[in-house]
Amino acid sequence: YVKPIASLGGWSRSAFFRDAAQPGKINHFVQRCIDFIREFKMVGIDIDWEFPCNRRDGDLVDSPNDLGTPRAKDDEEFLFTNLMQALRAGLDKAGQEDGKYYFLSCAIVSGKNHIIKSGIGAWHPTCDFISYMTYDVHGAFDPMTYHHSFLFQNPSEPISETNPYGNAMAIADLINYV
Repeated sequence: YVKPIASLGGWSRSAFFRDAAQPGKINHFVQRCIDFIREFKMVGIDIDWEFPCNRRDGDLVDSPNDLGTPRAKDDEEFLFTNLMQALRAGLDKAGQEDGKYYFLSCAIVSGKNHIIKSGIGAWHPTCDFISYMTYDVHGAFDPMTYHHSFLFQNPSEPISETNPYGNAMAIADLINYV
């Protein structure tokens, strides 16, 4: 009952998405994804671009192989949307050729700022499944320690103190927002 899906990117490997989503390269990327899932009998592709429009250096303390996203820019909202739409179209075409349906999913952080910057309104219809990462929303990048994944915002702790960068929402707030 297990259906394998290829997940690309992640925290330490999202730097290449900017290049893959460029107009002159996107079709090649989509075709390579299709070739891969066909060869290894996968049921689809999961894009884990962490995170469109968010520039960060690699965290070499946690992982010496972390590429970061040092070239990220605000145009990645459109690049992400174009990438997801091109993948959906390519997977649908491949599925028609192969007589099956190929899934497309993505992972996106639960922070309101990141959700807005991702262009969610334009790309979300392309996905069969969206994982909102409601975990790992606080860490060494925050000025104070806080809950790792929280169902509700503590009313006695102001959001301005517990979430100064806007990169997290309580799960209940995320559900209501989306």
